[in-house]
Formats: sequence, structure tokens, C-alpha cells
Amino acid sequence: EVRLMFNKRSKQTLLASLTFICHAQAFFVTHRPQNVLQKVANRQIRKNGKNLPLYMSSSAGPHNDLSFDEASPEDFLFDMDDMIEDPEVIFSEEDLSDLYDISIPGVNSTDFTPTPISLPDLQSISSDLAYFYLRDELGLSEDIMWKITNEAGSVLGLKASTLREKVSVLRRSMILSDEELRAMITSFPTLLHLSAEENLSPKIRFLLQKLDLKQEELKKILVGCPSILGYSFSNLSKKLEFFIDTMGYTKKDCRDILLKIPRVMTSSVETGLTPRFQFLRQEIRIPDSDIRKIVKKNPRVLTMSVEQNLQPKLIFFFIMTLYMQPDEVRKLLLSYPQILNYNLENHIRPITRQFLSFDFSPYEFSRVLLRYPRLMTYSLTKIKRAVAYLRFVLGLDASDVRRVLHQAPQVVSLTIENLQQKVDYLLEVAEPGAIAGHPSSIRTLRKLIVGMPSLLHLSIEKNLKPKVEFLQAELGPDELSRAIDRLPTFLGYSLENRIKPRLKQILDAGVDGSSITVGIPMKQDKFDQWLDRRVQKMLKVKKKKEDEIPPSGTIRKLLDTDEKGRIKENDGRVVHWVRKDP
Repeated sequence: EVRLMFNKRSKQTLLASLTFICHAQAFFVTHRPQNVLQKVANRQIRKNGKNLPLYMSSSAGPHNDLSFDEASPEDFLFDMDDMIEDPEVIFSEEDLSDLYDISIPGVNSTDFTPTPISLPDLQSISSDLAYFYLRDELGLSEDIMWKITNEAGSVLGLKASTLREKVSVLRRSMILSDEELRAMITSFPTLLHLSAEENLSPKIRFLLQKLDLKQEELKKILVGCPSILGYSFSNLSKKLEFFIDTMGYTKKDCRDILLKIPRVMTSSVETGLTPRFQFLRQEIRIPDSDIRKIVKKNPRVLTMSVEQNLQPKLIFFFIMTLYMQPDEVRKLLLSYPQILNYNLENHIRPITRQFLSFDFSPYEFSRVLLRYPRLMTYSLTKIKRAVAYLRFVLGLDASDVRRVLHQAPQVVSLTIENLQQKVDYLLEVAEPGAIAGHPSSIRTLRKLIVGMPSLLHLSIEKNLKPKVEFLQAELGPDELSRAIDRLPTFLGYSLENRIKPRLKQILDAGVDGSSITVGIPMKQDKFDQWLDRRVQKMLKVKKKKEDEIPPSGTIRKLLDTDEKGRIKENDGRVVHWVRKDP
């Protein structure tokens, strides 16, 4: 065998193809290879005017390998300086007839008499070569072919018929498209090493039965992580036992986790899954039931390194930097475990420093995160834009902006256009006919937004507008405006659970609807007591007015007077009123 060393971009040439042929042991050179190949190469040089990127030992003989590092300059057929990228080489019948030293196994296997090779012969033989099958039939790109060569080079030594059988098993079991099949091979080239009968088919049946998977679910898992098929049955069984026996998941839970993050099955039980589970349980003191919830929401937690990921974030940052208690870390992870997916140094810490620059203390910022952990999903640029809008467009001072961010950090998720739409709508409701930018408008907005920052992240169509339309119909636009002025938080209450039932109770009791701003912030028992007092007071006033009206007929003197008809007084002060019987 003679090994040819060639430039990576020359695989389209026959000489490059011959290298794969040699690796596949479909051809082997037996006699005067240097003269034969040089003759063909010289003809190509004359055709193209360029040197082929071919390197070959002048002393190479049958079964004599010479590596690039071992070769001396005189061992090369062409000089390195003459190498070119992607030579356009087209071999003719004349070229191929000169390759009379190539023996064709199976054609003349009884003796090794050199047999001329024709173009049809080459096409017939190459049709069963792995290289041509992968490139031409499966449509793998040159880059992927080189990845296969580097990571699973012996695949190129397989027959195309063998690969077809393996590909057929994958296609039938999961109804794979060409693109999905290429994605699996690109991600895990060693997949083509696995036996169709002894590995691929049994593994696929194993996964289907163990997890009660549907065909589409199996496809999603294996296309997402084809390397799962490379693990032994005992290895896969051990991992499934960890999820079911150690973590307490059901079969359905395991299926849901794998559908979210298939590569969780690539983690070792001893060095990966168990240490991460024990870290959350022992170091952060999270109960098993909560760990199950956290992992089910974000299975990536079980793929994260304890030393490089979990410990720096949970202990060094949340607990030691932001002064969170372990129980608060537990609540944070239960609320939004995906916060662990973000890079600590490049994302989490820069956002933290930005909030500290707004005069938040580390502890105060931890309260913000507990209130809205999805804050970490936004870029630092987006956060700065939202803050700049509040500070410089709405004219809020630094303390007001700080209050808004503390009470409603969700505002950083909104675009400037969305914020502006809500501000315009709220201004029109709170001060009909107001002119944007006018000092009075700015004062109104400041009072409204600082008084109830959460109004900025409420939807106009789904939340604010239905409330406004209902209240304007019940109270009138002017009274609603005055109510908002008295209680800026008014529009922040639930329409169905608070505003409608409270206003109905007030109106049914005969109390003025404008008093809702007094009663709506109260808890239900306090509200009932307050409303009862208002009703009693209203009845007393009504009764008093009724008693003050004299009976029909002659107006009688109802007050005590002295002999001169004067009201009884004590040192010029009215002591009491006495009603006379008619």
C-alpha cells in the first residue's frame, strides 16, 4: 500500500479519491506507482498549467508508508511552494489507461497481473465506497466529510452497502428527513460505526419501551443528541434508574426531561448527575421535592459543572455577594431556574454592577431579583435604554427611577415604543386633554407612575382599557380622573376580583361611588366593616334630615325659649335643643 498525502481542498481530484480508495482497501498499488502517477500528474500539469498538490515518497513501495514528518525534501514529487487550492482536474480515459498498475480486487484476484482500468470500472467500484456514498447520496458537505475523516476516519473503510443498511434503520425507525439525517451524522460521526443489527435497532427499541416514546418524540431526542446511541445498554439503564429511583421521577417525567434537554443522558451518574443532585440538596439545602421541580423546569441544571457553574453562582454570587439566604435561593430557582443558564462574568455581574450604580445596595438588588428573576434575560443595553427613558424623557429624578425599578423591574422588558404608548394612554385618562410635556402633565405622570409603577407593564388592551371603560361608565370620566388623582394605585387593582365587586357593594348600599378610592385598598373584612359604618352614618344623617322637617299645617314653635321667646342659652352659648311635642 502506498499512502498519498494531499492538500485538504483537493479531494475532488482523482488522486485524492485514490487516497480514500487506499484507506478503504478497494484498490492497492503494486508496481511502479511513482512513474504511473507522475505520468498522469504531468499530463494534468500540462492541461492546467499548475502543479497538483500531491506529495509522495520517491522511495515508496508496496506496503511501505512514509509520513509527512519523516519525509525529506527529495522524497516529494512536487515542491510545497507549488501547492494550489482546488485544482480543476478532469481525468480522461487516456489518464486512466495509464494507471495500469492499479489492481482491482475481485476482478483479477487469482493473480496480480496489472489490469488497465477504465472510467466505467472506476465508477462501478467507487459506487460502493463510503466516501462517495456519504458525499454524493447523503449530500454531506466537504467540511462534514473532513470532520468524519478526523473523528471517525475508519468509517471511510466501510462499504457503501453497509452504511446504507445503517441509514435505512435510522430512517425507518424515526422517519428522518435528509436534513435531519445529515444533522445526526454531523453531530456524531461515530454513529456510522454502530452496527445496525446489534446496536442501532436494539437501542432504538430499548428507548421506545423504557420511556414509552412516540416516534416523533424519539426523533426529537436522537436528532438533538445522537450520541445517546453510542452508550451501552447498562449505561443507559443506570441513568434512567437514577432519574426514577434517586430523584423520584415518573416515566413521564423522564420523557419530558429528555425532550427538553436530550444531552442530559450524556452525563455520568457517578461524576455528573449524583454530585450535582447532592450539591443542591446538601449545600443549598433544597428539599428533594423542590429539586425535582427545578430540574423539571430546567433540566440543564443536571449538565452544569458544580465547580465551574453551580457553586460560583449559587454560593459565591447569590449567597455571599447578594446576601441571599439559602431558602431565598431555593425560591429564586423554583421561580426561574433558567437564571443559571446565563454566564456569570459576562452577563449576570455586569447587570448587577449597573443596578448598584443606581444606588441599589446588594441586598436591595437581591430583592429585585427575587421579585423578577427574568431581569437577567435582558441585555444590559436594553436595561440602560429603559432607564434613560424614565430619567430623561419622563423627567423622573434618580430616586423616582430607583423606586420604579424596585417596585416594577418588569419595565426593563418593554420597548421604548410600548412605554410611550402606555404613558400617553394613562395621561389621557388621568388628565383628559392634557398636553404632553407640559409641566402639569409631567407632574400628573410622575404622581401616577411613581405612585403605581406596575401600571407601566400592564397591557392596554387586556388590562387598562377594560378597567377605564367600566369605571368611566359607572363613575364618569371626570370622577375617574379625580379618583386616580386621589389614589394613583386605583387602576392597578383587578377589575373582576376587586373593582367590580367592591363598586357593586358600594352602589347597592346606596353609598356614593366616588368613595371607592377609600374602600378598595382594604382587605375584605375591613372593607365590610368600613362600608357598614358608612351605611349607618348615612342612615343617621338621613333620619336627622327627616326629623327636622315640621308636620304639615301650622308651624309650631319647637324650641325651648324663655318668657321672651329667646332660645335658652348659658353665657351666650346654646346648651341644647329640645323638641316640643306638637
